[in-house]
Amino acid sequence: MEKTVSSCSVKKKFLHTTVSGVPVGALLLLAVICGAGYWPVSSNLFSLKNDAYIYFLPCRYFISEVIQSGHLPLWNPYFYMGFPLHGDMQAGVWNPVVWLFSLFGRYNMTMLQYETLLYIFFGAVGIYKLLTAFSISHRTKMIMAVCYMFCGFIIDTAQITVWTGSAAFIPFVFLYHYRILQGQSRYANAVKTALALYMLFTAGYPSLFIMCGYILLFATLLALYSRYRAKAGRTILVQMLSANAIAVAGFVLLALPVLLSYWDYLPYYQRSGGVSLAEAEANPFNPFAIVSYFFPLSVTKQHSWLTTDPTARSGFMGLFTIMLLLFIAKRKLTGTQKFILTATVILFLFSLGSTTPVRKMFYHLLPMMNYFRHPGTIRLFTTIGLLLLSAVVVDDFFTALQQGKQKFYRYVAIITSMAVLVAILVHSGTNNLVHKALLFKNNIAEAADKRNFVKQFYDSISFADAVLLEGVIQLIFLLLFILWLSRKKTIAPKRFAILFAFNAVLLAQFSIPATFVTQQSPAAINALIRDSPQGWPLPASDMPIAQNNILEAATNRQFGCASFYTKKIVQVSEELNPSFTQSLSQFDSDTALAAIVMQNPVFYLADTVVQYSGKNDSALHARKVLFTDTVQQQVQPAAGYIIATKFAPWQLGFEVHTNNPAPFVLFQNFNHNWKLYVDGEPTVIKKGNISFMYAWVQAGSHLLRFEYSPAYLTPGLIVSLLTLIIMLVFLWGNKRKSLP
Repeated sequence: MEKTVSSCSVKKKFLHTTVSGVPVGALLLLAVICGAGYWPVSSNLFSLKNDAYIYFLPCRYFISEVIQSGHLPLWNPYFYMGFPLHGDMQAGVWNPVVWLFSLFGRYNMTMLQYETLLYIFFGAVGIYKLLTAFSISHRTKMIMAVCYMFCGFIIDTAQITVWTGSAAFIPFVFLYHYRILQGQSRYANAVKTALALYMLFTAGYPSLFIMCGYILLFATLLALYSRYRAKAGRTILVQMLSANAIAVAGFVLLALPVLLSYWDYLPYYQRSGGVSLAEAEANPFNPFAIVSYFFPLSVTKQHSWLTTDPTARSGFMGLFTIMLLLFIAKRKLTGTQKFILTATVILFLFSLGSTTPVRKMFYHLLPMMNYFRHPGTIRLFTTIGLLLLSAVVVDDFFTALQQGKQKFYRYVAIITSMAVLVAILVHSGTNNLVHKALLFKNNIAEAADKRNFVKQFYDSISFADAVLLEGVIQLIFLLLFILWLSRKKTIAPKRFAILFAFNAVLLAQFSIPATFVTQQSPAAINALIRDSPQGWPLPASDMPIAQNNILEAATNRQFGCASFYTKKIVQVSEELNPSFTQSLSQFDSDTALAAIVMQNPVFYLADTVVQYSGKNDSALHARKVLFTDTVQQQVQPAAGYIIATKFAPWQLGFEVHTNNPAPFVLFQNFNHNWKLYVDGEPTVIKKGNISFMYAWVQAGSHLLRFEYSPAYLTPGLIVSLLTLIIMLVFLWGNKRKSLP
């Protein structure tokens, strides 16, 4: 008996042990709920869809392979005819999570899915920790963490990895910055803010980072003004300013190689001048999509009033968090809560795009607000704000429950039930769910492909069907809530907590197949990656790129561009990469010129140099043409050949043999960070064929060595690593001081 008691005591003590302020038991439970709630992904039965495998997976696959070879993943020769991946704000080159996963082998779909689940889990932990700063009970923090894990934003956008990455780290940024403003270990939290900002910057989406920065700025200015009016004293104001300065400086120094890489690539980036207002307002959170707060599945279906992209439609965050939020009107809000409420309302209006003037005002008045699209993504801040406010009233509910004051909560639940019932009745004339369900039940046993049969049934569900299905489920939850509140015997708060959290998890299950996963298993794309050539195969000296294009077009493109894995140089005109090179876009648009030069292999000796004018003679198809801005000299037909000796991302090598001076043309996008050495001597690289590189070589045999090595990276990395070491040492020392 003593051993049993001792064992239980040890187990209980372990579960209550905190890791960075979060009990181990809470971490384990959140991890289990995350894995169970997202079982289609965690079980590896289904794969993430769309951008996840078309864009993010190829980038991570390449990054991991270069890291495995012991180099920095800077230039990708197979991605869009050569691309500086380290300058792409969404590729993940500088993301520590990607580096961690890359240490275990080449990325595949399974690894990307686990990375996504890790972000979702991080986000839940971040919300839990953030609510700790507002003295919220453990029970309510767990409810809000689960609701955040299964909110509409994450369900809608997990296919876009950087959006999920933003959801993971924004709560941590807010937490540590809030502690600065509250005067809690200001300098330690300034360092933590810098680290959290770095993670948000490298793992998240640029627009969400920019908006987060503005929120921090306005919060700081408001806090300074508030302290000034309260006559807090010069010392406190100086400490607050210095802590914020340390956070900003720490982030800049930590992210120095990242910032320099992005700045370096900016002149090549086709959106370097910003986007138009119409583009900036594209893909908003549609006003009609407010129905998603109660019926999240419905907004995944077609409706004439749902005119926005499917990734911008759902604001769902659990039925009870929204319902109880009405009680915020009964509370006297603190200054912080007023700021959260105000910011939430403004950002909600921003997310609506052109429906309100807010997005337009931000576009014209605030720097960098003209550089991004998709205002619907800003609803992430709306979700966080609503959860922070809802946590307060949910805590009030549990307090009222213990005091037996649940009458008004029952009335609100009854009114909510009536609203849900009205929504069902309004759409009763257009739903066919019962008939479809009966057909499904009668035919499923005879279906040859049951998986596809289930998919067809799911796809056949209409907007009205979804309202009926989810409406009935919501009514069941509301009925349980009302019945429990009506009992004379007090119901344990734990039961309500489970009801609130389970509502978010269950309703999310209906939307996951529509926006989160595809019907395909990760096994197929993992097999493609497993069978792809390892290392850096040499391109053929006699294979025209046009032929590679034909082979690519004939390939099953269910996973996007196969050449990203097969390592063939291919002209891919789809601009899947958000940081698409401006000159390459121009090259793709000139189909006549592309048709001429694509008859050549990846590298060749030009026998004709033509000044580019946009009008090309069809007779040039028979020549090895180089198009330049100006014709500098005549070219004598050269008899010779080229042998590729190396084609690694950091270095390209060639043997060139020619009996006359000739331009050596290479189908890799021009970038000033490439250096060329001919027989060991530096040689000028020029831009030709609109977007690519060429250099003159003299008659004879020569060794050409191209090296990609941005001059700023080494000093930038040194500064970044030294900053990280100093930060970690400081935090370790600060933690030791705080120990009893």
